[in-house]
Amino acid sequence: MTQTQNKKTFWTFGHKMTSIVTISIFISISTVSVMAYNFLKTHEQQDITETTTQYVKTSKKYAKDFIEKTTDLTQSLANSKIGREALYAFNNGFDGLNTDTGTAKTYLQTKYIDNNPFELQDRNKYISANDGSDYTQTHKNYIETFSGFRDKFELYDIFLINKKGDVVFTVAKEDDFSSNLLRDFPEAGLTQLFNKINNNPREIKTFLTDFKPYAPSNNDYAAFAGSPVFDKNGVYQGVLAVQINTQKLTDSVIKNKNLFATQISYIAGDDYKARIDLPSTKSNDIGRSVFKNIAVKKALNGQSGYTQDNQYIYGYTPFKFGAMHWAVVTQIEKSDVYAILDELAWSLFYIAISVLVVATVITNIIMKRLIQPVLNVTDAVKKMSNGFYAPLTQEMRRSDEIGDLARAASGIYTQSEQNAAIRTAIDVSQNGVMMTDNQLNITYANPALLNALRQSQGFFDTLNLGIHADNIVGQSIDIFHGSRAKEIRTHIQSITGTYKSSIKVQEKYFDLVISPVMNSDGVRVGYVTEWCDATDDMRIERDFGTLLDAMEQGNFSKRIFTTNDNTMINKISKKMNNTAVQIEEFMSDLQNALDKLAQGDLTAQIEKEFVGGFHLMRNSVNDTLGRFNETIAGVKSAVEILAKQGNEIASNAKSLAADAETQAASVEQSTATMEELSVTVKQNAEKSVGALQLSKRATKKAQEGNVILKNAIESMKVLEENSGRITNIVNVIDAIALQTNLLALNAAVEAARAGEAGKGFSVVASEVRGLAQRSATAAKEINDLIAGTNDKITQGASFVMQTGESLADIIKVIDNVEKSVSDISGATQEQSTAITQMSSTINHIDGNTQKIAQSADECANAARNMRDETEKLSENISFFQSNITDNNVKKLGLTLEALKQADIQDVKNTMKSVSKSSSDDTNSEQWAKQANSNWSSF
Repeated sequence: MTQTQNKKTFWTFGHKMTSIVTISIFISISTVSVMAYNFLKTHEQQDITETTTQYVKTSKKYAKDFIEKTTDLTQSLANSKIGREALYAFNNGFDGLNTDTGTAKTYLQTKYIDNNPFELQDRNKYISANDGSDYTQTHKNYIETFSGFRDKFELYDIFLINKKGDVVFTVAKEDDFSSNLLRDFPEAGLTQLFNKINNNPREIKTFLTDFKPYAPSNNDYAAFAGSPVFDKNGVYQGVLAVQINTQKLTDSVIKNKNLFATQISYIAGDDYKARIDLPSTKSNDIGRSVFKNIAVKKALNGQSGYTQDNQYIYGYTPFKFGAMHWAVVTQIEKSDVYAILDELAWSLFYIAISVLVVATVITNIIMKRLIQPVLNVTDAVKKMSNGFYAPLTQEMRRSDEIGDLARAASGIYTQSEQNAAIRTAIDVSQNGVMMTDNQLNITYANPALLNALRQSQGFFDTLNLGIHADNIVGQSIDIFHGSRAKEIRTHIQSITGTYKSSIKVQEKYFDLVISPVMNSDGVRVGYVTEWCDATDDMRIERDFGTLLDAMEQGNFSKRIFTTNDNTMINKISKKMNNTAVQIEEFMSDLQNALDKLAQGDLTAQIEKEFVGGFHLMRNSVNDTLGRFNETIAGVKSAVEILAKQGNEIASNAKSLAADAETQAASVEQSTATMEELSVTVKQNAEKSVGALQLSKRATKKAQEGNVILKNAIESMKVLEENSGRITNIVNVIDAIALQTNLLALNAAVEAARAGEAGKGFSVVASEVRGLAQRSATAAKEINDLIAGTNDKITQGASFVMQTGESLADIIKVIDNVEKSVSDISGATQEQSTAITQMSSTINHIDGNTQKIAQSADECANAARNMRDETEKLSENISFFQSNITDNNVKKLGLTLEALKQADIQDVKNTMKSVSKSSSDDTNSEQWAKQANSNWSSF
């Protein structure tokens, strides 16, 4: 029955699979072929766009790199020592050949071109002309070096040009050698480069010229790069230039590998002519081939991109460097591009038919051989899923997917056995282990965890959370978290590493360690949680915290619970208990000693012996109590003496205060008299200052009048001079009037001679003569008035001079008066200042005397207070019980004697300062004697 069923299933499944696969392959191939053709056709343009754009950018980069390399080399050679020294040496040698009998150009071209034994391309190999000239020696020194530069850096030629435009050296020795560019090749690109640099050498580091015909190079297109040359002192010497190797520029642009047979890359200038030689043509294209297409035009307008016309596809980009304005273009024929698509379409068709036929045959064969092994593997997997091992020896030998499936099934069984071993290890673990899936549903819990949960089942029942150890598997871990379930779920699902937490279940504490479980691909498939019983650790932490908290509060009676277990925690707990015992005993003895001290018993001591720091503290406390005992005994003796002397000090201080008040009254009277005198002198000083100010004002006004008078004298002198000038002018006017009168008279005579023709002129001459006579009359009157004015001016000037002399005498007298008033004012001011200082001194003495009287009164009050306080101190000291009696009274007597001597000296010094300002010093002597007698009673 089973065999028949397998056979029927085989044929049904095989035929179906064969038909499905064949139809699927046909549809897939057809669809893929059509889509591939449309896709390629649609995107070929885009690919060509990207290809041509990338090609043209790469070509531009290669061209730019070549140009920059050439300019950098040119600048380096121009700035190098060899370039600087070579130009200097060649220039000197060149100037030495310019003689009256010939020029350097004729001589050098004969020696190095006409007589050169080598062909044109090898003329640089001619080292020396052997003519003994300085130029030939310089050429011999440098030709190989510059030839090496040219060959190494693949240049066409190297030039050294002096400031006059003479090409003093070249490597190639063409017709430009030893010529003058300005005279011989005024339109050449090299001449353009020289003029650009020579006109402004400080501003230009490197300059390039675009390609144009160059006569010395067979009129081929040539481009040049050049840099200025300066000597070591920074003085401009000339130009070092290079002729760009056109073949190297071509190679740099076309070194991209073409994808199409018709693909070419080229550079066109702003004249639309080629700047490189195309490898597809036999002739030289530089400057000859013309590319005036849409891509070149757009690139010359500064645009970059992709375009096409009816025949070609273009990629283009502009290129600017120095004087170069180029278009870089990549060009492909359209027929070359679309030919690939046509070939691809037929290829896809043939491939589709072939694949369909082959796939049909192969599918039929595979289905026949594939189904039975698959059924065998299926049966074996079913047995393995029930826990029985089913060997797949024949299937596992296969190297195809069936073999892989059989080996995988066997591996799954092996893995399940390993997982069973791991599960057994977890089951016997003393720590609780719980596993969940990605949704935090519990998939496994080991016996240790289940036992811990069963022990707390009553606690869980009171919480009404639905936690039952027997059916916990399959439930969500949210049942442990109550109202915080959503928050904790979100947090757990966000962890990427190990997460640690702690929970309390009734009287037990657990440390939870949650870790994500990853599959072989690194994808999280669930979580594993380890429950570690931390109840003992929490108890130790709690007991230690309680003990330390009690110690912090001053309670040393607390103890940590200990057992007889030989564990590290138990040992540490016993040590902590012993420490607490020692602290408690020491604090108890210290408290007893301090209690006795509070009761006035200074004989208390800590008798018990301690070790370490407690021993040192015990000795310090005992020493302190002993010294305090000695101090209190001495204070009691001293207080008794102070109490006896307090009354005597108060009596003497009262007498001292009365005498100080009498002295203060005398000083106050002297102060009032001195203030009256000071006011009188101050008024005199103020009046003398006013007189001095009036005197200064009079002097100032006299000086101002003197200045005004001097200005008047000067003005009179100017008037006198101007009147003389006016007289001269009037005399001139009088002379002019006389001459005019004579001329009018002559005119009248001539008019009379003229007859009728001169009548009008005669009338005019008559009028002019009349005007001349009136002018003469007016001039005479003005002259008379000016003469009278001059006399008055002279007389006024004399009066002003006399007034000035009188005013000068007045100023001298006022100056003498001002000096006298100033001396009087100064003396009065000094007198006022002296009296003010004297008054201030007496006021100071008065203030000091008042302070002395006040201090004496305060001293008396202090003495009375000291007596009262001494009595109180004696009553307080009597509270202490001391067992020490020594002779501290002697020490107190010595101290009081020293205070007495210091007090007497202070009183004497004060009275001396008062006696210097006052004639009465009897009181000071009396106060000193009285103070001495008062102190003698101690």
